[in-house]
Amino acid sequence: MNVAGIQGRQSDTGIFATGLYAGGELWFFAKKAGFGAEIDEARMVIKNTGNVGIGITTPSEKLDVRGNIKLHSDGSLYAPGGVENLRIIRGTVNGDGTINQGSGFTVNNPSTGVFDINFTTAFSIKPTVVCSGMHPTDGANTDGVIQCLVNHPNQITTTVARLIITDGANVIRNSPFSFIAIGPR
Repeated sequence: MNVAGIQGRQSDTGIFATGLYAGGELWFFAKKAGFGAEIDEARMVIKNTGNVGIGITTPSEKLDVRGNIKLHSDGSLYAPGGVENLRIIRGTVNGDGTINQGSGFTVNNPSTGVFDINFTTAFSIKPTVVCSGMHPTDGANTDGVIQCLVNHPNQITTTVARLIITDGANVIRNSPFSFIAIGPR
């Protein structure tokens, strides 16, 4: 028989955990605010599957939280949320194809103005990719406009996105750019 247990003492706030539970699950209770000492409410559970629930007693993931999550050493940041389990990769690439900022990708520059962003870990389906051209630092005349294009939807796969950089005269050229790829894990 799997059992788990934890024992504590009731504090002034009414928080306590006690007992052995069959099945190897740990349950944490607290007194429900505004009620007498006889009413306990489950606040957290650690299931025998390893899933942890905070604010829910039937967690379906390794950590399943009902409520807001605060992060950072001073609690000033909230965890982002979405209806999909998404991954974001972002970066800035120099005109010569070297990575200026970002991680989780490599870059190939197979021909002038053509850049392949290779995702280190594949997305489960094609991600959405947006990019923005930046003015080159080599002093080249670009007619004031640098465009970064996702040339064709077929040029994005779960592992690579092909981006094309053009100037204001629609001349394909090597120039720095930034991109964001977002898609399901």
